Amino acid sequence: MRKLYFYLFLTPFFAILPVFALVPGEKSGEYKFRIEWINCSPMPLGKIDPEKHRNIPDFRAVVFFYTRSGESDAMVSLLENARRSFNGKLLIAIITPDNVSDAEEFSKRHPDSRLRMAVDMERKLTPAFMQGGGMILPTAFLMDKNGKILWRGEAADLPEAAEQAINGKLDTDIQQKTAVLTDRMHQALANGNMLQILRIAEQIFAIAPGHPAALRMAVFAAESTRREQLAWELTMKQHAAAKHLPRITFTALELILRHRSLQSNLPALITDFDQCGYAPRIRYAFADALLRNFPYRSEAVIGAKRILESTPLALQAAPEEMAMVLSMRARLFYALGDLDGALENQSEAVQIYRSSGDKNGTANAEQFLKFFQDIKKESPVKK
Repeated sequence: MRKLYFYLFLTPFFAILPVFALVPGEKSGEYKFRIEWINCSPMPLGKIDPEKHRNIPDFRAVVFFYTRSGESDAMVSLLENARRSFNGKLLIAIITPDNVSDAEEFSKRHPDSRLRMAVDMERKLTPAFMQGGGMILPTAFLMDKNGKILWRGEAADLPEAAEQAINGKLDTDIQQKTAVLTDRMHQALANGNMLQILRIAEQIFAIAPGHPAALRMAVFAAESTRREQLAWELTMKQHAAAKHLPRITFTALELILRHRSLQSNLPALITDFDQCGYAPRIRYAFADALLRNFPYRSEAVIGAKRILESTPLALQAAPEEMAMVLSMRARLFYALGDLDGALENQSEAVQIYRSSGDKNGTANAEQFLKFFQDIKKESPVKK
């Protein structure tokens, strides 16, 4: 759940390069630059040869970033989670202009990741993709089997774009138009021109309601000029225009969390979310966010209870998902004052994590279990 929560809220880290990126509609080629792949087979960067690349899916993504960035580990978690969720339909490669030793050290920190990784040895491949003006890293490129760029943007938004592409709902013409406009927004951000950011955002929203990068930067521009109400209004306007995008509701929740003046909107936001009919994993993420961030708001706790009770767990759910939901239920029972219910659910979550061999999940679940056990020991005996 923490991975999904991270995906919905991630704010990109910036590294300005003196180049503009390839835009959707253009084609990536089989570059001759020296690239060293780290403990994996190469991923073709151009057109897929049906004979040579039989195990390569129709959709590939290449993500450029610095391994030494403070956010790089979290980015790998996001990308690995996306790779797993697409079940072999998307191949993801990380390419870094860092040196080999940095890349190898980074790879060792993520032994369970199945993302491919390469080093841009001559530092020529990165500028080949980033052609001509200002750009940020990490940047991702999504391409089809012919090597055509379908989408380009901040790596945090890759999972959403990939899901749309796989479902046949990604319009490359729209992506081309918005890519040019987001470049202008980044330039305005570099110049500190918040008013221009807001103006360009409106242009983007007219083409692509709810556009993730435009919404992030527009909210930032409004908040940086102390206009929290404007940030809220533009967020909710985009939510109304693109209710199929649940991340916008999470953006609204973040605004409430940051600004006391907006907290009166929480009950209505919870009710609106509950009525939107989002997928179970999204509903779990929202309930998790309520319990973690608003533990002393009765509306949040009751809202989380209502969401969890009305969200059935799929019979074929993976062990990790089952354990995650049980752990969340444990926190809900704790918030409701039912310590025995919390212990029962958390104990079951620990057992599932152990059986699945998830060491990190087991460690986190055991920590929560110990907390509930310690509280139980200190609970007054009822007479």
